[in-house]
This record gives sequence, C-alpha cells and structure tokens, in this order.
Amino acid sequence: MLKYMLTNECNRHCSYCITRNIHCEETTSLSRVQKVLWKLRLQGNEEIMITGGEPTLSKLYSLKLLTAGLIFTRVYITTQNKKMLKERDEMHFIDAITFSLHGEEPIKVEVDIPVFAAILDEQYYKGLPMKLKKLGYAGLTINEEQRGKKTFNELLSNIKDFSIRINRLGKCMDETIILPDLKIIHDYTPYL
Repeated sequence: MLKYMLTNECNRHCSYCITRNIHCEETTSLSRVQKVLWKLRLQGNEEIMITGGEPTLSKLYSLKLLTAGLIFTRVYITTQNKKMLKERDEMHFIDAITFSLHGEEPIKVEVDIPVFAAILDEQYYKGLPMKLKKLGYAGLTINEEQRGKKTFNELLSNIKDFSIRINRLGKCMDETIILPDLKIIHDYTPYL
C-alpha cells in the first residue's frame, strides 16, 4: 500500500520508531501535494495510508487529508492521537484507523469506522486481543521489531469478527512511501 508520511514531527520520541531517522522539510504547498498524489493515483494506486511521525501534527494536516480523500478510493490513517478515537469531525472519508498503543492501556473506541490497535511484538500479552475487542477495536496489528532478529511466534487465538495481523521484519521496508518533502522512495532500509 502507498504510504504518505505527512511529517516526521512527533510528540513522542520512541527508540523503536522506524521513521525516527528521516529528517526532511515538510512541504506546505498544497498544489505540490495534489500533483504528487494525482501522479501516484494515475499510476494505479487506489489506497493511501496517511502516517508520520504523528500525522495530526503536520502543517495543513486537515487540508492534506482532504486532498488525499478526494483523490484516492480508500484512505487510512496511522496515529497515536487519542482524539481520533473519539471524534469523527474531519474524518468523514477515512476508511480505517490504525492506532499505535505505544505500551499504553487501550482506550474505548467511539468512532463508527474500524480501528485497529498496533503494538510492537514485545508489547503483546495473552488476553490483549479480547480486551481490545471489548473496547470496540476491529483488530490488532503486531509489528516485529524492524531492527531486530527475533521472530514473533506466539500462538494467537482466533476471535470471531476480530482480525490479528503480524507485520513481519522487513515487510514494510519495500513499499512506496512519500516523505514529508514529497520525495518518493521505494526502500526504507537506508533510514534504519
């Protein structure tokens, strides 16, 4: 899936963040954003994941999100902003949210779109999937440590109407990613 990293700015400084080594100026030109997104859409990309840093900290965040919503068939967002789980005012065209837990206790989902919790593999514990389902999450994404060598091999339970996905080491390193300065890369590994 195409990923658009709106900003490398974040209110957290997690040692495990795979985008922490990306330092480039964020564009504030909406016409440039629109041109790049249309170019990628015309190349056959129908879906886009809005990400960061923390995307809601991006300059002109709402306008960039709206631009993506007007161009792409499906728009997803990855965030750790708790407000996104409570209000849907600027999200009427977002298809799903991936909410990064960062080791915190999950909070109740109050929006009417699918929300998937995301954790690092070391944050997983037995009973977490059922706890998330009770809080309104649609699923759980377990991310293997991208700088590590260990593979996540826990036996995961099958819960009706709740998805569990594992992002394997290196899997997200070779996707098409738009950096904050609108440079398009296809390989994340130099930033690790």
